[in-house]
Amino acid sequence: MSEHYFGNRASYPSTIRDLRETIIENIVNGMSVADAFAVEAELLQS
Repeated sequence: MSEHYFGNRASYPSTIRDLRETIIENIVNGMSVADAFAVEAELLQS
C-alpha cells in the first residue's frame, strides 16, 4: 500500500492520507490497492 502511495502520490489530493483506514478497509474487502486509492480520490474530488 505504501509503495503504491509513494509511487503515485502526485496524482492524489493531499487529503487522501486522512482516508488511510478507509483505504485499508477497501483492500481487506477485496479491492486492489490501486482501485482502493482511486475510489477514495474520486470521492474527495466530488
